[in-house]
Amino acid sequence: MIDLTVVIPTHNRSAKLALTLDRLSASVSGKGWDVLVVANNCTDDTIELCEQRAPHFPVRLIVIEEPAPGAAAARNAGAAKAEGGDLLFLDDDILVEPGWLERVRSHRSVHPTVWLSGQVFALPEHEASTFGAFRKASMPPTPPGDPIIGVEWFASGMALVPRQALLDLGGYEEAFTTAAFEDADLAIRAHRAGHVLAFDPGLTSYHNDWAGSSIRDFCMRARRYCLTAPQLEQRFGSRDHPWVKLIEANRPPRWRSDPPLSLARKFMKGVAARDSALGLLLAAAERLERASAPASVLWPIYRSAVAASMYAGYREGCRLSGGSLAGTGAAAASSGVARRGALSLPPEPTTAASTSNTEADASTAQARRRSRRG
Repeated sequence: MIDLTVVIPTHNRSAKLALTLDRLSASVSGKGWDVLVVANNCTDDTIELCEQRAPHFPVRLIVIEEPAPGAAAARNAGAAKAEGGDLLFLDDDILVEPGWLERVRSHRSVHPTVWLSGQVFALPEHEASTFGAFRKASMPPTPPGDPIIGVEWFASGMALVPRQALLDLGGYEEAFTTAAFEDADLAIRAHRAGHVLAFDPGLTSYHNDWAGSSIRDFCMRARRYCLTAPQLEQRFGSRDHPWVKLIEANRPPRWRSDPPLSLARKFMKGVAARDSALGLLLAAAERLERASAPASVLWPIYRSAVAASMYAGYREGCRLSGGSLAGTGAAAASSGVARRGALSLPPEPTTAASTSNTEADASTAQARRRSRRG
């Protein structure tokens, strides 16, 4: 009997997926679980890789295809197909640690309905880089021995979810066709529906991150992550959820209501977010890295570049929406109508979409820090 299905959405990253599958196959014991890979518009050898691995994998390994773009659509397809009563969502670049299965099952024996996010570390070689040291200092890991805590956020890079609860909520909102805020959307809906969300610092894994050691790559991803932040604001407003500060800091200036300090910061970020200015910031950071500049000089430039990239992404997201999000807002989020019929759902929720990757580092870290303070 299958009680746990590991769902891995992936898009054209077969080399990273191979390492993720290797870790799963090497670090597990026991039966009663399986792995479901969702190939999301893959044009590489992802399907062939899974089919080749399946006969030798320690448990059942299945690959299905999902044409709708984004990790949210892929996760929903996986949830619809899965047999396990619990789903462990795992991004295709997450490397699990030995003992993960035992820890998940020990949780379920005590807390059968909790939505649980694990802790994802940077690879040691990424932490050893100049930019990696900045990331670690900016978003310090939680000691794995710390207790499990209740949170308001959810990170699908490595997360345990009761399958039926997810289906009853309507799955991920597939309007989020770029990664990051589909997690935030789901967390808000789950929390408001009364589900308990928790963070276990001892459920650990490593992020085989393509942007783990490069400020330029990290800023590119931060910009892409924030493309759908305006959708989150349209759906839920800017109150009563952990991403309020992110939205407030990055949405376009509201000249009549924003306080003067906020207007000044947005003006500066707007200047830095121009392609030419951001290019100069990144070039300066890379040159200072090569010169082994001290953190007191380099880190403020990192912060400025990341902030400018997020602001640029949010602003671009507003332009791309072109006002088409108006009227979808909180009413759409609570209307109880699933936008996509891929899941067999009771008439209560909304459905979802995205692109595979671990977490929106900045927004998840902000939400995490807020949870710890509370």
